[in-house]
Amino acid sequence: MDETHSDLVCMTESDIDTETALVGRAMNDDEERWAARTMQFHFGCCSHGLDDGRRYYVWKQDGRLRALVGLHHAV
Repeated sequence: MDETHSDLVCMTESDIDTETALVGRAMNDDEERWAARTMQFHFGCCSHGLDDGRRYYVWKQDGRLRALVGLHHAV
């Protein structure tokens, strides 16, 4: 059995392109565009100290992005 290293980490703004491409492959082009828009909004809010109620996490396996988790909470 091969050894792999996996991590669930907070998503960063630099992950947007890779993660939205994953959404596009899993769903469709419209969902990819919507994901990009909402993620850009999220990180824009963060850069101004505003809480938009979202938390994004990515699962990395051997340094490669493999999955996305998005959580919403009431603010």
